[in-house]
Amino acid sequence: MRDRAPFSGPLALIVGFSLWALAFVALYAAHGFSCAAGFNGVRWILAGLWLILLAAGGGLVFAFLRKRVQEPKDAAFLRRLGLILAISALGAMLWTGIPTVLLETC
Repeated sequence: MRDRAPFSGPLALIVGFSLWALAFVALYAAHGFSCAAGFNGVRWILAGLWLILLAAGGGLVFAFLRKRVQEPKDAAFLRRLGLILAISALGAMLWTGIPTVLLETC
C-alpha cells in the first residue's frame, strides 16, 4: 500500500470538485460577509481569494500531470480520470468566480 502514488486511488476522483465546492463556499461566504458588514470596494479581496483558489486548482492539475514510474493500469486509469475531473473542476472554479470581478459587489 505504501508503493501507491498519490492521486491514483478512488479518492483522487473527488478531490477536484471538492476543491471547487470549497472555493464556491469561500467566495460566497466572503461576499455575504462583506455585504452584511457594509464594506465598500471589497472586489479586490474577492478577486484575490478567487485567484488563490484558482492557483490551488492549477496546482492540483499539475500534481495529476506528474508522470509516475511503473504505475499499475488501474492506478493509471484513475489518475487520468482524476486529471480530467480536476481540469473540469478548474473550469468550474473559473466560471463561478468570474462574477466576483465583473459584477457589482452588493
